[in-house]
Amino acid sequence: MAKENPLSGYGMHADLVRQNLLMVKSGAGEVRLSGIYLAAGPDCNFNCRGCFLHTPGAQNGLRLTLEEMRAAVDFARSRGGEVVVFAGKGEPVMDPSLPLILEHITEIGMRSVVFTNGTLITKKWSELLLTAGSVIAKRNSMNPVVQNDLAGVDGADAVMWQGVNHLLAARDRLTQRGVRVGDVGFDSYISRKNANDLPEVLRFCRRNAIIPYFEAFIELGQNPEMVSHMALSQAELTQLFLTLQKIDIDEFEIETKLVSGMRTYGQPPCDKWGHMVSVTAEGRVQACICGFEATYGSIHENSGLSVKENLDLVVNAANPAVAEKMRCSRCSNRINLERLVI
Repeated sequence: MAKENPLSGYGMHADLVRQNLLMVKSGAGEVRLSGIYLAAGPDCNFNCRGCFLHTPGAQNGLRLTLEEMRAAVDFARSRGGEVVVFAGKGEPVMDPSLPLILEHITEIGMRSVVFTNGTLITKKWSELLLTAGSVIAKRNSMNPVVQNDLAGVDGADAVMWQGVNHLLAARDRLTQRGVRVGDVGFDSYISRKNANDLPEVLRFCRRNAIIPYFEAFIELGQNPEMVSHMALSQAELTQLFLTLQKIDIDEFEIETKLVSGMRTYGQPPCDKWGHMVSVTAEGRVQACICGFEATYGSIHENSGLSVKENLDLVVNAANPAVAEKMRCSRCSNRINLERLVI
């Protein structure tokens, strides 16, 4: 059987979703969370096709301060959260606050998930990240030409592999010493440029105990030309998933479940809207890191309140408007969410 999802904040959390929906309908209680997304700083050394740079405010150079990150993490913990996910428009390892916020996350008993392109991962960074939680490295293709093209940087592929090798070596080294470590995963978005390459990425994952996280090209907010150029149709995506599933079964005796209409392979369909929130670099509080259409409010909503108090205010299950926004209107032609809570 496939290894349990290491991302914690992803996947099926039907009980939390049901609980939140019931509280919303009854007008009582507060949203319980499995975790929170924090946007990394705006700096990045890649120029990926389809990056979050198209989202509102993505190029204004703002970043969360360490104090704001701490407050957001503490809020999530107070609502039951167990995981902090760093993802978005920037490269997390370039954020100078990352080591200190990882230390705080560990101190209060939470775990981290860091999405990274891997180019800056050294021996020291790999040990820091893996002792704090899981690391999801970008890998779109085993073909260097394709990978460099999608990253928008010549020579990216070779440096990315150096980071992956550091992570795998650190995972083995720390495990042998009895240190609790997180998982290593591969984040691969699925596009017309790399869809045919993903079977080999999957094989590499399975042979090296790496968790695959293959996600359809995110269409939300993209211009139509980009979507037409990059995104697979649902029928094409389904056929790819069936091919990947056959590889898993025939070559690795792993049964990866598929759901009609799903947009990810290696992880269950998205239900983050019901049990996570995201704080962007600008301080917006959203249902998802890319769900800018489902904005609840801001950590600066009321200047007379602290960040945590503002989060308590805007993430409020008794507010029907928030409950409606939690149902993201569209993200890569999302699966019908009602199926996930029945």
